Amino acid sequence: MVLHKAPIPVGKRVRQGKGEDALAKEAKKQDREGGSPTKFDAGAEKGLKGKALTVVNPMNTLNKVTGGAKSAEISPLYFPGAKSSALRAHAGVKILVYRVESPEDISDPINIMFKLDLAGKTLRTSNPAAASQKYSRKYYPLKALDVELWENDGKFGISMIERQTSCMCFYSPVERDYIFSTEEDRRFFVTLIHSVDDEVLPAAALEAVKQSATPSTESDNIRLFVSTWNQGDTEVSKNLAGDWLPNDGSVDLFVIGTQESKLGKDSTGLVSNAANAWFKTLQDAVGDDYVAVATRNMFQNFLWVATKKEHANKFTQVETYQAEQGIGKVWGNKGGTAVALRFNGYKMAFVNTHLAAHAEKWEKRNEDIQEIVANVHFGNYAQVEFVNQYTTFWLGDLNYRVEMDREEATACVEAGDLATLLAKEQLAQQMEAGILDGFIEGKITFRPTYKFDPKPPVFIGTEPRKFSAHKDRTPSWTDRVLMRPMPGHSITQVGYDSAFKVQSSDHDPVFATYDFDAPAIPQGGNYRRFLLVLSGLTVSDLTAPGPNVQITINFPFLDDIKKGIKFKHTIAVNPVPNKPGSFKNGGTFKLGPFVTTAEFFRRRHVTLRVKDKNERHGTTSISLKDAVESDDPQAFDSPLTRRTYRRGKISGTVIVKVAGGTETGVEMGHDSEEEEGADADVADADMETDEEDDAAQPGETKNPLDADEEGDEPEPENEEEKE
Repeated sequence: MVLHKAPIPVGKRVRQGKGEDALAKEAKKQDREGGSPTKFDAGAEKGLKGKALTVVNPMNTLNKVTGGAKSAEISPLYFPGAKSSALRAHAGVKILVYRVESPEDISDPINIMFKLDLAGKTLRTSNPAAASQKYSRKYYPLKALDVELWENDGKFGISMIERQTSCMCFYSPVERDYIFSTEEDRRFFVTLIHSVDDEVLPAAALEAVKQSATPSTESDNIRLFVSTWNQGDTEVSKNLAGDWLPNDGSVDLFVIGTQESKLGKDSTGLVSNAANAWFKTLQDAVGDDYVAVATRNMFQNFLWVATKKEHANKFTQVETYQAEQGIGKVWGNKGGTAVALRFNGYKMAFVNTHLAAHAEKWEKRNEDIQEIVANVHFGNYAQVEFVNQYTTFWLGDLNYRVEMDREEATACVEAGDLATLLAKEQLAQQMEAGILDGFIEGKITFRPTYKFDPKPPVFIGTEPRKFSAHKDRTPSWTDRVLMRPMPGHSITQVGYDSAFKVQSSDHDPVFATYDFDAPAIPQGGNYRRFLLVLSGLTVSDLTAPGPNVQITINFPFLDDIKKGIKFKHTIAVNPVPNKPGSFKNGGTFKLGPFVTTAEFFRRRHVTLRVKDKNERHGTTSISLKDAVESDDPQAFDSPLTRRTYRRGKISGTVIVKVAGGTETGVEMGHDSEEEEGADADVADADMETDEEDDAAQPGETKNPLDADEEGDEPEPENEEEKE
């Protein structure tokens, strides 16, 4: 194989990513065909920084596919208890309503803007058309209001009555009447004010907030086809459709990773059009009912993700990345390409890798896996490895071999004795020793997929090929697909096989099929006041702990409030007597209150990281799905991993409960040291600005969230160093 030349340093070149190309082409297509009424700006949609190419929901630009519809969004999260302007600014809600004379007379409505301040528990009204906005504004404390609901002529309205809040003898209540654009808008407003002050609505009006949970949706099982193929730098077979790629409409999401793909005349891989040609070949094979969600290519490593058009607007936050693991960590012949995305709010990542070759290089392959996990960054938390943020599918030519003589292994395969080979298979041995902890692989019932003599592209195989004697390579399952589900995600593997009829390479393609239960995002739902409560955090079986062991709690769901800023709280844990490697904090940690719907938390996680003065030990994620659906704290016992090796485990309880009355947390201004048995009531989360500072010792004060009342927000850190 011809290696490409050393690439131009990242800072001196602009790397063209396939997502970027697709956006630019779609923009030109829309201009030619008239497109949508709104001018589409491809430059505004693409993100480019270093090796990371981020494309924010490219499906929304495909108006021909989605009809211009936006992706469904999970209910917003408001944090009225926040002390910083970075979060406090997101506790205000604006709703356009119409002032009318009375419930009986709605003939001459006037536009009025409601601004509900969830933190200050006040309602501001203003007339957008008034000559002086200052004098058109009126402020009402919620505690001074009664709200009654009414309907007239298909319009949904409220009567807002000011209560007497002083001892003045002569008091005449003022009533104002408003109508909303839709019933959903009125429900949104009513449930919001009820969530922050449950005395605003009289008993007669509580019917609108009786529903205690967000409306449920039917199960939305999608079929994933995840496949890998080392193409051996050859012209590919012509029989891809049917003999490898299903073309019967049974697949909802295709994920195809290839290695050693042919580059054509430009063997450097820097300006070759081979990736585009290959992606078009895949598109032609699966048919016009599918559309690409994301692509990424690195030298001869290509990754293609495509979905049925009917699912196109269910994807959000699509990102791509690459990690070179070849010579000097800059050669792209080894390493990986990756895509991360959300489908109906559920987070998935796909990593297509080509690891070090040769049977004796299993240690190097293990190192490659660890380096890829360390160097591929998705989301807002670089120090939280992506395998602890996403349901991860790991595919590719992993190059792990069977440790047997070639002739002996071949004889076993011909005799149908796969068990003897599997007992000496390196990947299974290394996973048993600890690498890729938590990853699951389907049962291998197919023949080894390497090594064969390639056939011409027009050749259509009808039976498996004989193994090649060239280079004396032992038949092995070098090509694999593995999966690591996130807690709370329901995913089932339903198939695992090879496509032996596709014979143009010295490898057979390997594919796995999965059913993922990812219900659609329900629309509507009641806003309520929630507290997140963690208790009894206990670390056990920690590998080689040092002094000052701490647990850092990260809150990725707060990214929905303020992008680019990371939130955390760090607590100290004390050694458990007579139990080496065990530490505990018996206190209770509260965060909130939040104002949102229960659905917001069903697809969310809290991340826990354990570290000491000298090193980071491991990370895990805790699902909030059961925590918000139960009235009782939910116990968890979760492994801590670092670079895919298990380093211990952490246990405790978690619940997301409806906050009653005036129950709130208190301000957290720094990473505090909590003694065992102490409670930490938290209304605001600390922001990390640098991972090195994150190693501060207990008691060291860091308060970057101390922003002023005028709205000066803390400066977000450099995009390339964000955690």
